[in-house]
This record gives sequence, C-alpha cells and structure tokens, in this order.
Amino acid sequence: MEISVNAWDNGWHITVGGGYKFTPHFDTTLDYTFNGFGVSRGVLNEAQVPDGDAHVWSITVNPKLRLNPSGKVDPYIVGGVGYYRRQFTLPSRPWWMCSSSIHFFGVFFNTLVPANQVIGEITNSGAGGSLGAGFDMGIGNTGLKFFSEARYHYADTGRIPTRMVPVTFGIRW
Repeated sequence: MEISVNAWDNGWHITVGGGYKFTPHFDTTLDYTFNGFGVSRGVLNEAQVPDGDAHVWSITVNPKLRLNPSGKVDPYIVGGVGYYRRQFTLPSRPWWMCSSSIHFFGVFFNTLVPANQVIGEITNSGAGGSLGAGFDMGIGNTGLKFFSEARYHYADTGRIPTRMVPVTFGIRW
C-alpha cells in the first residue's frame, strides 16, 4: 500500500543542528529534522482504522548564502541535501479499547491500558534536497537571533516522492 503525501494533514516540526561560518556571507549546518503529520479522515476511513500517524525525519547538510550579514535583518538563501525517511503507521484500535491484566497483591485484575496495537506500517527512504529562503533578526545585544524560513523539500522515497514546505520560526545563537 502506497500512501500519497497529500493524504497528510498539516503538522509540526523540530530541527536541531550545528554548523560552521566560513565567511560572513557563507555558512553551512548539519541538521536533524523531525516532521509530524496528522492523517486525513479519508485515508483512515479507506483503511478502516480509527487513527493514524505519519512523520518524516531527515539528516541534511545545508549551505547558506547570507545577503546582509552585518545588518539588523539578514535575509538568506538556503539549500540542503541529505537522507529522508517517511513513515506511515496504522493502529488497529484506539488505546481505550486495549486491555491487559494487572497483578496486584496476589490478585489479577483486567484493566484498560493506554496502548495502540499497530496493524500496518509503511516506510520509504531516499536521498533528497531542499531550497528556500529566510531571514535572521538580532534580539538586542544578546547574541541571539530570531529567524524564520520556508523551504521546499523533495525526497525520492519510492513511487510517490515526498514533497513538503515547512515554515520554521526559531532562535539561533
């Protein structure tokens, strides 16, 4: 079963990384990014499951060209290349329907436990890249910078490639 990325709902992401500034105008980072998505009701109905989970994680090298490194606002162009892994998971029933036995003072009790039983998992991996733009803006004299960027990501992850445009807001130091 191959699931189209269009079957995902909007989600969230987090990126962590570190890098090196070669010149005031050029730096590069090594980043790990995790993107979590909801799954559309249509896909869940088709699979006859109550819930689902989709995510993409990547490890990328990201060169960046800074356009105004000494200014209060520093726009930049950024690209990246790396490894992407896309995963889609279908549980068999909601957590509140799963039961288990608990042993307490020599007596066994049946109880509900919060756990999903997974009935299906689709994982696709491949090389990919990104291209985008953003800006950094200094926060007073703290050395911290607020940033925002948007990037188009494409990864060759099987018959249906992964395509997404996350918009990121964060703090750099």
